[in-house]
Amino acid sequence: MKKKTTIEEIESYLKKKCTEKGWACQKFSGPKKKGIPDCVITAPGGTVLYVEVKVPGKKPTPLQRNDSLSVSHGIHVFVVTSKENIDVLLNTFQTATNADNGLKI
Repeated sequence: MKKKTTIEEIESYLKKKCTEKGWACQKFSGPKKKGIPDCVITAPGGTVLYVEVKVPGKKPTPLQRNDSLSVSHGIHVFVVTSKENIDVLLNTFQTATNADNGLKI
């Protein structure tokens, strides 16, 4: 039987991969955190990526999907549910931040 992946394992992997790339990965926490993405990743040059971490099969809550800051300010929040999701997201993010064409995701 396959062991279920925990949110802590996914978050730990995200932080490890960011650290390997030289990026800051900060977890939001606090009593008024409802609806706020789990992590903010900052790459050199100030490019920022917001990430919501879920276990496989879980989806963002209605509050997380409709966070007023994200919706009203056009901020994109990416949802990851596995190490594979993280690898794809971070590789895409790295390609965009390394591009010399000003592309931002």
